[in-house]
Amino acid sequence: MALMGAEWLQTGRNIPAGGTIHHVRYETGTRSSKEHLRDLNSVLTTLLGRTPFKGSLNLRADSPVTFDAPAEFPVADRVWLLVPVVVNGAAVGVAARKPPPVATPFIEVFACDQIAPQLDLKDGDLVGLQILSGEHLGLDDHARSTT
Repeated sequence: MALMGAEWLQTGRNIPAGGTIHHVRYETGTRSSKEHLRDLNSVLTTLLGRTPFKGSLNLRADSPVTFDAPAEFPVADRVWLLVPVVVNGAAVGVAARKPPPVATPFIEVFACDQIAPQLDLKDGDLVGLQILSGEHLGLDDHARSTT
């Protein structure tokens, strides 16, 4: 079966309702996402419908955030946890993390476009983040959801 992504994630239209809303802060990055993109580029390209931006949006919550029913995607020697997200109700992307830990205040978001300038974010800005269940990614049986 082929790996597919959800149409809403590729177009930014008809965003699913639900999930959890978090108020987090935008932080400028350290450019470490290049390492993660080596592992994630193929799955992110499929999920997002085109090649992702060569960086990530770094967000930090006041307390650890757990992804609700993330999709697990094995890459190389790791299993990545993936969930779709909506930033400030306007930009869509995929949050990814490789445990441990499963819950952490840091959230790394990958998208097709560079979200920070798109939303005019400055270091330290408060951001609304809607985290949806991994089931909204549109992954087939190559990935499975955790419970």
